[in-house]
Amino acid sequence: MIDLERSPVLGTSWEGMILEQLLTQLTPNNATYWSTHGGAELDLRIEINGQVVGFEIKRTTRPTVSKSMHSALTDLNLNHLFAVHAGPHSFPLGDPITAISATELLTGQNPCPTRA
Repeated sequence: MIDLERSPVLGTSWEGMILEQLLTQLTPNNATYWSTHGGAELDLRIEINGQVVGFEIKRTTRPTVSKSMHSALTDLNLNHLFAVHAGPHSFPLGDPITAISATELLTGQNPCPTRA
């Protein structure tokens, strides 16, 4: 397990798995990745149930709000942004950003408010 935790591709692999699960469960319209020349990025931007929502996926247990998140909220006019993380619990990061546990999100324990 220690070797896996030290792998340079762990974050990318985990992000891909979470993206696949989100797209399967939410079946959104217009799912896109977003980035700017200045380096800001958002892993997933979707339109679902009349809302524009963003997902930033991080292999951490304590995500924090980043400059990229603020840029995405403004530039993409997001209704809400979710920071999907590897920790056990979900918690607010400040309106309109929620840190949401991947386990809770993907098992339905803390469903995304955009879910049908």
